Order: sequence, then C-alpha cells, then structure tokens
Amino acid sequence: MTTGHVITDVRYNPDNARTRWLGYFDFLGTEKLIETGEHLKIFSIYAKAIDEVKRRNITLQCVDHAWFSDTFVFYTDDRSLSSWSELDHICRWFFYFLIDVGIPARGAISLGEFYVDKEEYVFFGKALTEAHRYGEAQNWLGFVLCPSAENNLRRSGQFTGKYCNYAYTDVPYVETEENLVKRLPACIVGNWFDIQEENPTLKNLFTMKSNIAGKAIVAKYDNSIEFLQRTLEERLYMKQTDALQTGFLRKQQS
Repeated sequence: MTTGHVITDVRYNPDNARTRWLGYFDFLGTEKLIETGEHLKIFSIYAKAIDEVKRRNITLQCVDHAWFSDTFVFYTDDRSLSSWSELDHICRWFFYFLIDVGIPARGAISLGEFYVDKEEYVFFGKALTEAHRYGEAQNWLGFVLCPSAENNLRRSGQFTGKYCNYAYTDVPYVETEENLVKRLPACIVGNWFDIQEENPTLKNLFTMKSNIAGKAIVAKYDNSIEFLQRTLEERLYMKQTDALQTGFLRKQQS
C-alpha cells in the first residue's frame, strides 16, 4: 500500500505559453532572512505594494506572481503597454518597500515567452531566463530593464519624460559576468517621492550599509547610493532649469 501525495502527469499546454512582461527579484542573504524571520515581511510588503498601486486607480487585472524561495516573480497576461504599466507600478513599489524594511534585493524586467501553469506550478521560458541572468549579475541593490524590455519600450516611445522613473546607466555587474549589455535603464527607486527634494531610499540604503561588514557587500551599497545620488542631482538640476526657463518666458510675455 502506498500513502502520501500522488504525483500526477504534468502535460504541456501550448495556450499557457505567451509573450509576457516579467519582473524578477532576487532576495540577497536569504539564509539570514529565514534565520531571523525577516522573510515573513515579504508577505506584508507584497500587500503594501498592491495597496499603493490600487490607490492610484491601477487595477492589476493583468499581473500575477510566483514565489520560489529567494526569488519573487511578477508576470502579465500579455505584452501590451497597459500590462507593462501595471507591472512597472507593482515592481517599483514592491522593490521600494523591500528596501524600506531593510531587505536587500536586485532584479530585472524582461519581455518574452513565458510558460505559466499555476495548477502544476510550472514556470519557464525566455523571459525568465533573461531576467534571471541580468538580475543575478548586478553588483548592487537595484533593478534594470533587460534588453528585450528596453528595446520594446524605446520603439514604442517610452522614456521621453524628463522625470522618468528610470535612467540609463552603466550597470555594475559582478566580474564573472560577460556578454551582457552594459548600458541599460535602471529604476530610480524612490524617485516618485518629493520629500524636501530628497530620495527616502537613500537614507534607507545608508542605514542598511552601516550594519554591513565586508568590502564586497559594502560595494553593492556604494554602487546603489552613487546611482541614486547622481540621478537626484540631475533631477534637481532639471527642475531648477525648468523654473528659470518658465520665469524667463513669463518675463518676456509681460
């Protein structure tokens, strides 16, 4: 007599394979998170991110998620720009709240074929492979748009606003990684806040860094802090320039 769980056949369903937007997030120091019970915060972080997005009248009807140990994945039903908008919002808020409570992470957003079978919990495809490759290779706390996502969004006319939540940068990779696109859009985490012309994520990163030992790990924080400080300075400069230009035009018209 046999007892326990009966393994059923897993069958491939071609309808489950679609081109989707995918957000991949890798939690760093997972063993320590589990030992301290900090990993349980991820449940509340996910709920907070959902609430923040819905407060902005974004329904998230096209976004779902999966959690594999130290990896959290968001994915959409299709490749539409409306689905991208939903995924973008939930990924940015999710990452912001991770840093807000002191959970280090890195990630990437891709666009490509992704097979989803939620009943059998089977997930695979080019979108996951690319996002995993770029996510794991980054030597900081941040997330980027993979070439597949960047190419599609650039062709569709995205990233034209002056105060976009992403900025092109030379992504810091670990030394062992090769053949990755160096210059990609990275999320300016916390950029959507305007608290006395500061980025609250910077304060959180400095606090997290103060509790870290080891040059290799500290370097991840330094890379993140340098990027956010630089983009904050650029944003403030653009705002000041716009204000001066507006004042000049008003003076000319008066």
